[in-house]
Amino acid sequence: MKQHNHWKLTQIQKALIKVVLWGFGIILLIVTLVFKITIDYDVLSWIISIISIILGIFLALVERVLWKTQIMKLPFLEDYWTPNLEGRWEGTLVRGIEKHPFVIEIKQSFTNISCITYSSHSSSSTCATEILYDDQLKSYQLIFYWHGATTTVQENTVDVNKFEGFTVLNIIIQSGRVTKLQGSYFTNRQPKQTRGTLTLEFRQKELKNSFD
Repeated sequence: MKQHNHWKLTQIQKALIKVVLWGFGIILLIVTLVFKITIDYDVLSWIISIISIILGIFLALVERVLWKTQIMKLPFLEDYWTPNLEGRWEGTLVRGIEKHPFVIEIKQSFTNISCITYSSHSSSSTCATEILYDDQLKSYQLIFYWHGATTTVQENTVDVNKFEGFTVLNIIIQSGRVTKLQGSYFTNRQPKQTRGTLTLEFRQKELKNSFD
């Protein structure tokens, strides 16, 4: 397994640096040996600065915009593709014989991702989230460690039960598009630890920041 988001960006950076160094070296060699032109040190420094700025702008665009466009599916960039999960996912949580409607809302850039979950009586927010990539199986997983709280009203009082949990969701991809999130979770809830399974399908890009 690899830490997918940051590993992929590292690979992009390495590829860009390699292409730029080879390209710049070849051009410099041709200008010097073939055209007999000597490049001043100040000019060389200026060229390097411009190239660095261009690379920085490109990586910033990858981080914020390009990672979720069709550009990343081009043959020479497809190895750097990452699943786009941002938006609202709705489905079912199963715990024992109980079934509950469940929602996950995801915010994502190329190297950062965060989740907030909602049910009719609880919510949680992630404090550590990552997309993992299995190089052998060519599969992706969304994993996150979260803090949650469930609230029930009894006799005009609010009882808040706080707990922590861990979720692992398989990212189901068909024809290059994420169609489903499916997996399991467990918590340290007291007095009895809880665990169950989740199945969710994409609903919409807009986040509601609520269960309803």
